[in-house]
Order: sequence, then structure tokens, then C-alpha cells
Amino acid sequence: MTTSTGGPAFPNEGGAGNLWNDKGMTLRDYFAGKAMGALLVDPSWQGNTTGTVAAIAYEMANAMLKEREQK
Repeated sequence: MTTSTGGPAFPNEGGAGNLWNDKGMTLRDYFAGKAMGALLVDPSWQGNTTGTVAAIAYEMANAMLKEREQK
């Protein structure tokens, strides 16, 4: 597993007769997307720039990956 990204979130390794191999998004990106969605529905975050919200979402994703490695 890649520690900086958490590895693939939804890999499709292909299989017999499948000519493509898609590793999918990283677990870090998936966690950040979920965090960003939660932030955007909270009215207190609506005054922030998209860059700020994205940065906070990735900070949360990084914390989630770090905690995951502790287990």
C-alpha cells in the first residue's frame, strides 16, 4: 500500500477477457471528496474560497490516512 495516497480506492484489476486495468482514484482523493462534501453543506463554510475548502478537505484526508496506519 502506498502510504502517501492510501493506494487505490476502487481498483478494477481486470480479469479474464478484460483488456483494461484501472486502478481507480486514490483513497486519499476519496476521503478528501467525502470531507469536502460534508464541509460544503455546512453553512459556516460557505464564505470560504474553494481553495480553502479543498485544502481543509485534504488535511482531513491526510489525518484519516495517518490514523488508518495506526490500526
